[in-house]
Amino acid sequence: MDVKSQKFMFFDDWPYEYSRGFQRKQGKPVRFDGNPVLVPDKPHEYSRVSLYGTVSREKDHYRMWYPAFGMEGRTIANLCYAESKDGFKWEKPELDIVPGTNIILDETHQVRGQSIILDMDDRNPDRRYKFLVRPGHTPSIFSYISPDGIHWKILDKSAINADSDSHIGLIRHPETGIYMATMRKLKGDRRVWMSTSADFEKWTEPVLVKELDINQSMQTQIYGMQLTYYGAYILGLVSYYNTIEDDLDGWGKMDGTMDIGFAYSRSGYCWHEGFLNERFLGFSGPGNWDGQMIMPASHLILNEDEVRIYYAGCDHSHKPPYDPGKKLSIGLASIRPDGFVYLEAGDEEAEIFTRIFAISEPGFSMNADASKGEIRVQVCDGLGKPIKGFDFDDFIPVIEDGIYIQLRWKNNPDQSVLLNKQLRLRIKARNSNLYSVTMINGEEDPQYWKFREIDYRDILYLRNIIA
Repeated sequence: MDVKSQKFMFFDDWPYEYSRGFQRKQGKPVRFDGNPVLVPDKPHEYSRVSLYGTVSREKDHYRMWYPAFGMEGRTIANLCYAESKDGFKWEKPELDIVPGTNIILDETHQVRGQSIILDMDDRNPDRRYKFLVRPGHTPSIFSYISPDGIHWKILDKSAINADSDSHIGLIRHPETGIYMATMRKLKGDRRVWMSTSADFEKWTEPVLVKELDINQSMQTQIYGMQLTYYGAYILGLVSYYNTIEDDLDGWGKMDGTMDIGFAYSRSGYCWHEGFLNERFLGFSGPGNWDGQMIMPASHLILNEDEVRIYYAGCDHSHKPPYDPGKKLSIGLASIRPDGFVYLEAGDEEAEIFTRIFAISEPGFSMNADASKGEIRVQVCDGLGKPIKGFDFDDFIPVIEDGIYIQLRWKNNPDQSVLLNKQLRLRIKARNSNLYSVTMINGEEDPQYWKFREIDYRDILYLRNIIA
């Protein structure tokens, strides 16, 4: 995948020389007013529809794969399918697997915790869709393939050596082509392990990639982590389990609540959270449909003007037995593109200064809300000296709210003087939120989720140190 655009985001300080006066904040997804959007209303769904499953957008429609559970007595799980034109109103089509139902894998498969991907880079059309799952109490992870997402067959009953009794994460990295899966290594070991594969058939032995930080509560455990490729990063929705201190009945600690944290990584192996004890999306409180436990779908939905987070929720604690009257249902929340972490400037002027970067073609854009203030940008050379025509006094202030705000300077100076040179940006803001800054680099159809981070190799190239 040839990605031209580069972007400054604000997860951490790695791309910057200094930041003064800004406050780094975590974005807050907004719940859809019409939640829940999918509820258990079929006999084979019992009282629980879960997003230990997947929602995807394919061209002009949405698809959902969700397990439906019966937990009165023994656990029964059917993998079901729904579809929607807008992602809000869902239909459950009658399919040919179990006649008269939307079941695609019945209880004999014991599917509960799969992540499904559409893999357009696989040349074999019979392997267009893929998922990984640990069925029932089987101490290994199975792989499945399908030509259409409806009709599935088992590829390997021992694909990954892991007894993962939770939701498995799965992506195929669009740049490397590597499949990356997150899981538990052992049942009840609530940490995140990763296995990778070049062909979806031979998988590496899982390695530990995420556990609790020393600054997090002792009564916090990681249930799982779901992955989404996002430009230079891999984003993780972390399922956090908040246990109770006086629950001393064994290792498992079965009583508590669940909510969602936000993590990011540049590799998939080294993970960071900027807000360790602040949840990205919390449960809404007793008395609401998602009042005590929420669990994310396997991937974020990257729409043109929003990022959607689909999740399952219920109004009871983790401890069984569960009241069938308090159903597990599915809803969604949304956040602006690049809105996961941002810089907030108040009444006093704030300033940030970037590390060195280079551009090959002109054009800068900004994702910001300056509707109650203003943002100004200066382009400097590698030593921090303003470039003529691109100083603060030349800049036309950003005073609007937008995802793709074009940065402009008075008299439209020739940006060719900026090409293939060491550059830095100095940005000043008041009463504004700054989400990202993009160097377009000739990208014909910029998409906010496709970008590179600034890279020292660009500078080495300019010095002819590498070819």
